Amino acid sequence: MTDIAVTLVDGEDHHVHTHPLDFVTVTPMALRRALFAAGSVLLEPIWRFRLRLPEEAASRVIGELLGRRGTITRDELEGEGALARRCLEGRLPVATGLDFPVVLARLSGGRGLLELVHDGYEPCPPGESHVSPYRGVDPLDRERYILSVRGAL
Repeated sequence: MTDIAVTLVDGEDHHVHTHPLDFVTVTPMALRRALFAAGSVLLEPIWRFRLRLPEEAASRVIGELLGRRGTITRDELEGEGALARRCLEGRLPVATGLDFPVVLARLSGGRGLLELVHDGYEPCPPGESHVSPYRGVDPLDRERYILSVRGAL
């Protein structure tokens, strides 16, 4: 999650039955419920890349980038003949680009130069996300969660 602020706007306690650690218990419950109710959107990190490679490897590398949901914003040719190099710039999702430096080395014969810089976040496309099951007792299951936190389960 990025840029989140939480403000407690209402709460109650009882002078006999409430302990300060009770608020530690209910915070995950309230936060998960609020995130579901707010319609949270899953974001994925994006890299901005700058790439220089031999002209003869360009088509294979471009195909690889596009197959990884990358976008190319600049494509220029530098030099002539055997020294011609292709300069590419664009954006690539981190999730699909983690092994791209290795693939680039293979496709360019080790002659590709790659620069990656974090470029923000974008909503994850439908079908591309991975949801991990909650480990332990889910705070959305109020009764079981409270019993679990108190060691009664």
